[in-house]
This record gives sequence, C-alpha cells and structure tokens, in this order.
Amino acid sequence: MELKERIKKARKGAGFKSQEKLAEFLGTTRDAIATYELGRVIPNDVFLQLMAAKLDISYDWLKYGMGKMHTGEKITPPLEGLDDDDRAIMMIYAELPPAHRKILKNFAVQVAATQTAKQNESNKQAQNAAEKQQTHTVEMTEEEYREFIRERTEKECVTATAG
Repeated sequence: MELKERIKKARKGAGFKSQEKLAEFLGTTRDAIATYELGRVIPNDVFLQLMAAKLDISYDWLKYGMGKMHTGEKITPPLEGLDDDDRAIMMIYAELPPAHRKILKNFAVQVAATQTAKQNESNKQAQNAAEKQQTHTVEMTEEEYREFIRERTEKECVTATAG
C-alpha cells in the first residue's frame, strides 16, 4: 500500500468522511489533503507526525507502511463536526474507565430529561396563555355584542315611546 492510500485509509478509519473535515481537524486545507491522497504531493515529516499523533495511528505505518496502523494505546472517536471544546471533552470521555462513563451517561440522560420536561412545561404554558387569550377575546366580543344589543334596544324603546 502506498503512502497516498495509507493517508486515505487513516482519514476514513478515524471517521472523517470528507477531506475537508480532516483538513479542518489537522489545521490545513482540503486541497492539501486531496493532493496527498492523490499522490501528487508527498507531505513532509512534520505533517505526517502531526497526523499520526492526532489520529492515534502509528507514524511508522503511516510513513513507511510498517507494522500496524493503530498503536493499540488508544483509539480516537470520530470528531467530525465538533468544535475544540467538544473534541477535548470527547477525548477525556474516551479515556475514562467504564464505571465513570456510566455515571456521565446517567447524568446526561437526566439533564436531557430535565430539559425536555422544562420545554414541555414551557410549551404547555404558552398553549394555556394562547387559549386564555382566545377565550378573553371571545368574551370581550360577546360583551361588546351584549352592549350593542342593550344600546340598540334602549334606542328602539326611546324611539317607540317618543313616536
């Protein structure tokens, strides 16, 4: 396997579906990644070292095709579409023992449930306010109608007695 093929395999293996996302993650351009994957340009050692370190793959595998792709030390979760803070959180989470991950998962579920409940309550309050406004508007309309009928009746009575 040639270097260009290993670069592409490393990108896909790390969960980056596009060259653009890998480029963003590594601090370069999509065009640079494309030229490396096409074999038009051979990346320098500094770039290969950075790529190996950030993707948690073996530099020797990436540069020379020797050994295994992954060093076995740790595997990076796909980080496509995340900002720097999200990536940092994911990296820390990936290194936690299973028991600590379970605690965080439970906490996340509770936070999501609380947010959903708050949103549902907010929606319910908005719906109640809208219904109350409609009822209030209808009551005002009925009241105005009654006032109109009363005034009209009074005018008719006055006209009938005057005539």
